[in-house]
Amino acid sequence: MHDHLADLIVPDVVKRMHRDAPGVRLEVLPWQSPFSMKPEQLRSIDFCISCSLDDLPGFDRCPLFTDTESVVVRRGHPATSRLKTLRGFLDASHVAVVGRGKAHDPVDTWLREEGVERRIALVVPSYLQALHAAATTDLVAFVPTRVAQALGPRLSLAVLRPPIDPGTYQECLFFPQRRQREAASLWLRDILMEL
Repeated sequence: MHDHLADLIVPDVVKRMHRDAPGVRLEVLPWQSPFSMKPEQLRSIDFCISCSLDDLPGFDRCPLFTDTESVVVRRGHPATSRLKTLRGFLDASHVAVVGRGKAHDPVDTWLREEGVERRIALVVPSYLQALHAAATTDLVAFVPTRVAQALGPRLSLAVLRPPIDPGTYQECLFFPQRRQREAASLWLRDILMEL
């Protein structure tokens, strides 16, 4: 799973595991698109979380939650009120999130489709790094709302609605069909779905 999702989900999963099955070990792997994995890699995972709309051969999917995007800046940022307008948003300096194997931030692809382009001052590989960059500089980050709301208070970030509607997307739990009836797999899936 992506690191921002791990930050949201893993602490509660670990608490539950320690309570219900203290001998179980959970290993969270760095994000790699399951669509780029070799068959032996896919056979080694119990589940993955992705917002992909594509079907993953040999895997079923369950929706986990719906999210959208928010703009985050450090509290006290001099342009906070201007960021609520499209012009102010586009005039600001932004941090882009370009994940492993990607050429650009998907936000910029979407913005170009809307006929606008933002000014990128920093490129990082994860949303957590983007949040930290926004918390310690005057850069603006465009990040998933759930992680912004969860970490915003800790990082002294203001979470703002973007001046352009980003729509919504769904994070899904992908799990192997071959493990569909295994007790351990069902147990872990139930915990994830509940949390």
